[in-house]
Amino acid sequence: MFSVLCLSFATLFIAQANGHTHDDLSRQYTYSVQLDSQRNYTMFYSYVKELSILRIAVLVQTTGWGGLGISPTGQMPGSDVAIGWLDSSGKTFLQDRYAFARTTPRFDASQDWKLKGSSEEGGFTTLRFERALETCDEEDIAINFGDTINLIYSYHSEDPMDNEFFLQHQFQGSKIINLFGRLENPRNLSRDVQFLDIINLNASVPATDTTYLCTLREIPKVIQNRTHYIVKVAIQISPESARHVHHAILYLCEGIDLTGHPSVDTTIECDDIADEVVPCTFSIPIGVWGIGGNDFAYPEGVALPIGGSGNIHTHYLLEMHYDNPEILSGIVDSSGFRLFYTDQAPENNAGVLFVGVSVSRFLVIPPKAEKYVVYGYCRNNCTANDIPEEGVTIFANFLHSHLAGVGLILRHVRNGVELNPIDVNHNYDSDFQQTSYVPNVKFLPGDELILECTYNTKDRNFTTFGGEGTYDEMCLSFLYYYPAIPIPYCLSATHSSAFQDWVEAYVPSDHHNVFEVAAAFNTTDARLVLDYLNWSNESYRMLEDVGRNADKLHICIST
Repeated sequence: MFSVLCLSFATLFIAQANGHTHDDLSRQYTYSVQLDSQRNYTMFYSYVKELSILRIAVLVQTTGWGGLGISPTGQMPGSDVAIGWLDSSGKTFLQDRYAFARTTPRFDASQDWKLKGSSEEGGFTTLRFERALETCDEEDIAINFGDTINLIYSYHSEDPMDNEFFLQHQFQGSKIINLFGRLENPRNLSRDVQFLDIINLNASVPATDTTYLCTLREIPKVIQNRTHYIVKVAIQISPESARHVHHAILYLCEGIDLTGHPSVDTTIECDDIADEVVPCTFSIPIGVWGIGGNDFAYPEGVALPIGGSGNIHTHYLLEMHYDNPEILSGIVDSSGFRLFYTDQAPENNAGVLFVGVSVSRFLVIPPKAEKYVVYGYCRNNCTANDIPEEGVTIFANFLHSHLAGVGLILRHVRNGVELNPIDVNHNYDSDFQQTSYVPNVKFLPGDELILECTYNTKDRNFTTFGGEGTYDEMCLSFLYYYPAIPIPYCLSATHSSAFQDWVEAYVPSDHHNVFEVAAAFNTTDARLVLDYLNWSNESYRMLEDVGRNADKLHICIST
């Protein structure tokens, strides 16, 4: 009575004859995720590290078959699926199948989903199963730590007619998720926790392809005058404009008193913010969200301090990025963040470090590139002095690029030796950007970071530049750590002279004038020249080498 689309992950589980309620399963498994908006399909799961398996339970409102799986695209073709059900006698069936097309998935010769049990009660079917993360089966999809995956699910109210013939699903859907980037034991908010909403109230989104709107808000006096501690940051997205909201950043204006400034309580395009407000964008990013992301809660004993004596925290700056490819008019948005805070001091004060490639026109990605890699560096001259001798502990990270980004790795280097990476996502999806919790990583004075971003532009016949537009690119990472240090930014950028050397070697001389003066570099003119360039494997790889090995401008901002 239930078909499970084989998720190249863990094993189908054990369900007991008396059935399991949602609360029972929540206690037995480390994580849970609601796959549909109607709450008819819930997945529970735990990772067993010593066995390298994932244990899963699904609770589905059906007495027929159900399906669960992993898809390379969120669609059925190419999916690793399992199909399971209980028949009228109570016997349970589970089949590992491969969806080669939009038709009944074929039976997999290697049955890697291991059924552990099932039950049916009160109109709900519960299945328990487990599976190795890596099965070495060509028709299974391996589960890798950090990678974004597309879950697909389906179910029907009736059992299959036999082991081969399945009625087409009545309900189906997909959900993007990072299985291993979730907080294992989320904190419970205590009664003393209050909240503050910081939103773009009825902001008018222009009829242009990409817009960044900035709103400056004053922090309540009670927080300015006494230190409080942020324990959770929740995103607030207006339903009527949700499809246009790409990402949001909330900056805590550090050391800048903007009391009485005319920009307070105004929403304008970010390029037009007053000079006095610009330093806010180089301050602490206390809220970060991207498409598909969830709320972010600090672990027990950790919180982000704001306000109080000795801190000049009078204002926040909310930056909202909107996509409007259809150039629609009349879009109104009231999205933003909800901050949950307390006046109870935690054991550790948290900080946020912004690393990667500075957003500039010298981030250049050729057209028709399948795997083009860009590197951002945080060098030891930035980390040697302000980090305490015992180091800081990194506990979460937010990776960010745009549509062409397909993979990001945050590497950790100590004394010239590369350690285990802090965060890895080989299957990055710009439609699912979430702060992921990482196993606590100790980062010592003088340690370095390398952010490696991989892009795929095979479907583009134009050059991609670094920038704020959706079809521009970024290579960024936001690290959450404790204790806090006075460094919010540690970035790098390709030096203009290095890019100039590449231009002289590979761009026809009659177009060199477009690139000659870095300050007057016009992205539109440069794009026209590079779009019509006769790209070769050599020019492609040498440009990639400029981004990796050429002289860099290192940006280390201390507050």
